Amino acid sequence: MQRSKGQFESTYYLEGNAITRTRVYDLKNKKVIPDDTAYQIQRQLLSDPSKGLSLSGKPIIRAIGQPGSDAVEILMIGDAFIQSVKSTADYFVISRYIRIK
Repeated sequence: MQRSKGQFESTYYLEGNAITRTRVYDLKNKKVIPDDTAYQIQRQLLSDPSKGLSLSGKPIIRAIGQPGSDAVEILMIGDAFIQSVKSTADYFVISRYIRIK
């Protein structure tokens, strides 16, 4: 595994059962990258806040999206963080963000 310094900030919009990533900001190159990746929230999971049944006591929103033609991404959104796991045919990325409301 290779750790990076953190080059990107992502902006997500939550509405109903969907999350949309609206933009990615490249901190290194100071460039905004427009994005419209859609994620479907997995409401059937016990940890979903709408269920009120989280076994750990910490509700987590999880959503699945397809940010590219050969990529799958899972978002985990907690009260103070967002984690992302993205897989393509030739690489795997785990990202952690501080959540700003």
